[in-house]
Amino acid sequence: MNLKFTAIAALSLVFVLPVPSLFAQGTLPPAMKAQKADYCLQCHQTLAGVSGIAVSEWKKSIHAKSDDNCNICHGGNPDLNDKKAAKDARYFFAGKGGKYNAVSLCGRGGCHFSAVGLFTSGPHYDMLLKKGKPGCVDCHGAHEVVRPRVKFINPQMCTTCHPEGEVEKTIVSLESIEKKLDDVQRNADYLISKNAESRDILAKLADARNLYRQLVHVMSMREVRHTRREIELQLDDLLAKSHSRVLIIRRLDIIYVVTIALSFLVVVVFMIFTVRTFSRSRD
Repeated sequence: MNLKFTAIAALSLVFVLPVPSLFAQGTLPPAMKAQKADYCLQCHQTLAGVSGIAVSEWKKSIHAKSDDNCNICHGGNPDLNDKKAAKDARYFFAGKGGKYNAVSLCGRGGCHFSAVGLFTSGPHYDMLLKKGKPGCVDCHGAHEVVRPRVKFINPQMCTTCHPEGEVEKTIVSLESIEKKLDDVQRNADYLISKNAESRDILAKLADARNLYRQLVHVMSMREVRHTRREIELQLDDLLAKSHSRVLIIRRLDIIYVVTIALSFLVVVVFMIFTVRTFSRSRD
């Protein structure tokens, strides 16, 4: 049943999202995983300049932690210890991009399918095709890709098209949403550690995160105005609920500690009283 649902959902996404435009500047099939030694990595880490720096940056990335090597984006055959043969046309080597834009590389073989689909439905994709920016790497980075945060947005790039005040206001708003997401997650983690009810909060938090991903990838004025407000309302409600539960548990913990301390004190006093009574009776 789950497999059928997944297949139907995937097919519906194919028809709803602008898939033909995802790779408007070239089609990139899935890249192969390294089966033996990853010669792309071994070679490039010995090089000086940009080619070597790319490897050191990649090693700090979430792609490295997921064991997604160079060829997952760039193509080529990592099993061949021959530079020319590894970049043969049959392995669909993309190199620095060339006719393929950053979205094509990041969406290669269905990678980041949802995020790419959202981005291509927004106003910035047309600009990427025309001017080469802004694309995935302008916010996420090219090689040292880490978990996305608002602080990675470059305001100077945004102000080439948008008023400075508008950019500043949008970034402040996104930072506020990020902080609320983090606060709710922190409360949820605390509830989980105490075996308290948190499933409803986690489910609604996941919905809020999905809306936030939609907002930051589409990033149209409509999304910024309307979706942002919807997310903030959801998070304010979640913060209130989760904070209330955390306070209740912390108070119960205090009551528990105080009860234990008082019980211990009563036992000690009783023991002292018993010892003294016994001593007097012997006298």
